[in-house]
Amino acid sequence: MAAKNLERCTVVSLDQCFLSRMAIPRQKSADFKQLLIALSGIVRTGRVVCPAHVLETIYESVKLGDFGRTRKVVRLQNQLAKGYAFHVFYELLAREMVRLVRPGFEYPRFEKRPIKLECDALLEFKRERLRLMDDRARKDTIYRLPYPPKDYKPGTSFQQILEDVETERETAMRVVLNAIALGGSVPKLKPDWMKGVEKSLLEQNVTTVECRDLLDKVDEGKWRDISVLKVNSKLFAKIEQAMLESGRKWSLNDHADIYRLCVSFVHADIVTCDGPMRDIIKQTGLEKEYPVKVFSIAEPEKLVKHLHVLAKF
Repeated sequence: MAAKNLERCTVVSLDQCFLSRMAIPRQKSADFKQLLIALSGIVRTGRVVCPAHVLETIYESVKLGDFGRTRKVVRLQNQLAKGYAFHVFYELLAREMVRLVRPGFEYPRFEKRPIKLECDALLEFKRERLRLMDDRARKDTIYRLPYPPKDYKPGTSFQQILEDVETERETAMRVVLNAIALGGSVPKLKPDWMKGVEKSLLEQNVTTVECRDLLDKVDEGKWRDISVLKVNSKLFAKIEQAMLESGRKWSLNDHADIYRLCVSFVHADIVTCDGPMRDIIKQTGLEKEYPVKVFSIAEPEKLVKHLHVLAKF
């Protein structure tokens, strides 16, 4: 399939729940078998593509606990994606930032980037590292924003948390842009993906003048309107609020889900997720802002019907 034709396809963003249920059949999973048949058939026609979320798919599949199962999931994702992958969240954010200061700057929705897995020893090392990071995250108190520190209590409004999230990110972005403009290195920041934004901006060869222009965009509040960032901030703030009410703490899995969904809402037409995330998305109102159809793990038959409708056109 030619890359230019991908722009006219319906794009499906599959999460680990759906991939695992299709790649590793279970009893009473006939709906997911039908979903796999529907997706495979329509992908072959070129009407639908399912690009991979490379880092998130590797992260989620490595945690399955059986590298044979991991390889089945990745193999299925590569088959459905035909080697194409979404941009990683921080890459997409950096490219969207460049568009603010370079009139006419465009980039492809997807890149040829099939998922590659290492030998079992390296996968085991990666899984152990993720387990330790996850344990550390669960032992920490609920995430507190560093600019300025906030001791949120149950009942804190979504808008207040959202404003703090956006302010924190603007503060970190100023540090990144100033460091690039001065030719220096960015110190360790919160959120951690800011280092990825820095690297991606440097790969786009942003100039000192462009960094100053971007700083103006941040000061004017225009930076908050970048779609991928807006989705990230809203999901982050809503999950933070939900955790305050439930007492649950952040895990790395929450961040992986958010990063995938940020990209999906910008570049996909159909998004899949687990049930709790489906509820979070409804509460944020994101479906009203973006022309995206969202299906939860409990709705495979609805997605099959939707794909059958697409196949007729």
